[in-house]
Amino acid sequence: MADEIFINVQEAKAVYFSQSGREREIMNRDGIFLVTDAFDDEKAIRFLAKQVELQILGGEASELLDLYKNGRLTLVVAFLSRQIHRPTALPVVQTIQKIGRYDVNVFRNANLETLDGILKKTIATQPLVVDEAVVKQADLKASKPQEPAATYLDRRTWTQMTKSLEKTPVRKRRNWSFVLDDAKYGKSIIRFENGKFLDYTDKGVQWVSLFDPDEWCGQHNKTTDVTSAFGASTCLK
Repeated sequence: MADEIFINVQEAKAVYFSQSGREREIMNRDGIFLVTDAFDDEKAIRFLAKQVELQILGGEASELLDLYKNGRLTLVVAFLSRQIHRPTALPVVQTIQKIGRYDVNVFRNANLETLDGILKKTIATQPLVVDEAVVKQADLKASKPQEPAATYLDRRTWTQMTKSLEKTPVRKRRNWSFVLDDAKYGKSIIRFENGKFLDYTDKGVQWVSLFDPDEWCGQHNKTTDVTSAFGASTCLK
């Protein structure tokens, strides 16, 4: 759809990470979703609009969709002054910038007082205008059965897993298992059932796939709806 926000693979890293190399984060309070940036980098605006779009249209963030439907969702990007801890001689400039179908409140020369006023709603901001096409698309997505989540393994782990299975006699493979212990995602157990690897996690069963950076990076000439900064950072280092 032409109005949706697409991010080319070549610019994905700059969208999901600030110029300092830190991953961008979204603060939210009572319907206000706020991103700050200390480098006057307008890619922060694109990042916020894209992340909210992914959640609204993803069919999973029902609370966010309800805020949007009720006209209570506000997007804000604050470009910070170098004198963030005290008032500056320059005035705070507030504008509205449209990214795809989403209007973003943009503050320039913002300081801590500005951020406090935005989050406490003592500084007026404009909520997103409800677009019925967005609502229809989100409701349609939510009504469809969700595909099972996937566990993506790096090539080294994938090789260890497949070699472990190969060493197991066919008659004993029904009892075969491979343990994953990840610092971020926790511990889970992979089993081989009906010719497929399945990962039994605390959140349910996930299918298992090999993450191949070379294959992902091979799409660099296409305009891609990027949802993973990890893939971008792997390609663009």
